[in-house]
Amino acid sequence: MHHCSSIHNLLATFRAFPGEVETIDATIQPVQQGNRTFAYTSHIAINKAQAIQEHDESRDEIKIYSDGSAHGGGVGAAAILYRQGKEPRSLAYHLGSDKHHTVYEAEIVGLTLAAQPLIHERSTTSPISIFIDNKAAILSGANPSSSAGSYLIGKFTRLTHALREKYADQELNL
Repeated sequence: MHHCSSIHNLLATFRAFPGEVETIDATIQPVQQGNRTFAYTSHIAINKAQAIQEHDESRDEIKIYSDGSAHGGGVGAAAILYRQGKEPRSLAYHLGSDKHHTVYEAEIVGLTLAAQPLIHERSTTSPISIFIDNKAAILSGANPSSSAGSYLIGKFTRLTHALREKYADQELNL
């Protein structure tokens, strides 16, 4: 005789299928603020004019631009890496339908796409900057939680820690 578990009964009752259920990592810890453990520094300009000015004044050898968006019922993300004297490199990812994904998720995936090519870059002599236009995405790395989508910022955070090891003497700015 087969007895169903409570979770099996819940899934059957709500017609939820395991492949469609998001797993949330409940072990995420808040980032330490005192002895800063971030692998990157973040900055949010007070307005658009200041953001443009700071961008234009940046002399970083590597600049990466990241964005997430929804269009025509689909949600996606992209990142493009510019390095002085080299051809730009880009990555893009289609998350799926806007019925199952949000622009916020796409912005975080965009951050992960931005960090990914840095793993394969040779060493650099100046800070590296990632430019993103979503304040919530920037702040999410400083305040991780075990909420829906937190696994995405966790992936970005793990990548930035790997980058911190690779570029120990460089600054990564977001």
